[in-house]
Amino acid sequence: MSLARRKRLRGPSSAERGEINRPVTIGGAIVSPDDLRIGDDDGLVALTPAMIRARIADAEARLVLEAKWEAALTAGQTAEAVFGLKAP
Repeated sequence: MSLARRKRLRGPSSAERGEINRPVTIGGAIVSPDDLRIGDDDGLVALTPAMIRARIADAEARLVLEAKWEAALTAGQTAEAVFGLKAP
């Protein structure tokens, strides 16, 4: 007795649904096609163009600060002096 005689398999239906270049929800967050997506082993973040524009000045200021730290450390200053740490 074969059970397959009366069964009719349906083909894949995923090709019938969906859209391209539309927002999607991932982990409860809406991700749009124009978002910048950055990820590493620790996770993934999606930044909207507005978020990037709002934070670009902060990122540039951080780069300037890190360049000053690097120059001070290269010049021989101690990490305690550069970062304002207290010796134990």
